Parts: sequence; C-alpha cells; structure tokens
Amino acid sequence: MEPINNAFTTADHHLHTRRALRTLVQYEIDVIKAYEHGLRHLSDPEVFEIWSRAKADNERHVLELSEIMRALGEAPPLFRSDARGLAMDAVAEITGRMSPTHALRSAGRLAKRLARRYEQAMDWDLPLEVVANLQANEADIRGHIAWFDGASVLSPR
Repeated sequence: MEPINNAFTTADHHLHTRRALRTLVQYEIDVIKAYEHGLRHLSDPEVFEIWSRAKADNERHVLELSEIMRALGEAPPLFRSDARGLAMDAVAEITGRMSPTHALRSAGRLAKRLARRYEQAMDWDLPLEVVANLQANEADIRGHIAWFDGASVLSPR
C-alpha cells in the first residue's frame, strides 16, 4: 500500500509543479505583451534597445519554462494575453501615449510584480533543476528593475 501512496504523492507533486509553472509562464507572457505596447511609444533608440533586451530575457524565460513544462507532460500556455494581460496591455498603451517616462515607470512596476511572483515561486516545493532556473530568471528580472528605476528619470518627449 505504501508505493501507491508514494506514486499518488509524486503525481500530485508534478500536478502542483505544472500548475505553478503555468501561472508563472502566463504572467511572463502578459508582461511581454505589455512591454510591446510600451515600446511602441519610445523614440530614444538607446532606451528602446535596452528595454527590448529586457523583453528578450522574458521571452527566453517563457521558452525555458515551457520546455520544463513539456518535460513534466504539460502543454505551456499559448503565447497570448489572458484577461489580466489584456488589462496590463491597456495600461501600458495608455501610459505609453502619455510619455516615455510614464511607460518606463509602468514597465518597472510590471517587473516588480513579476519579481514578486518569482519570490513566491521560490517557496513552492519544486525540483532543484526548476528552482535553479527560477533563480536565474529572477536575477534577470532584478536587473530589469534596476534599469527601469534608473531609466525612469528620463524627461518626457
């Protein structure tokens, strides 16, 4: 009877891991889509380039986490915004139209929320390989936050 309990616990654990990763990947996708809205309103090529690199990091996170999900037998979410993401897109579009400074501040807030999601993910009971990936991704996000915080002092156009 003990092996059945262990098998159930293992299956349960993988289900928890897959659900947790699905939520995190979807939030990353929502941030990427919102960044796309903000980037459309930038005229400074240097700011555009650095912000685009941050977005590329997020895209890499989605790809890597999606591969982990597939290895666990879970299909990753489609690369589109969910309801929360659509709201994030609208805010990014509005702040982008206001000024580059507003767009950068909005993006910085999104990055901070994403970092909090990664902090929460560290509390999940996940396999060591997944935790290592999450730690690397969180470090990228912390770098983005530092840049957004520094870039937000730019004057509006």
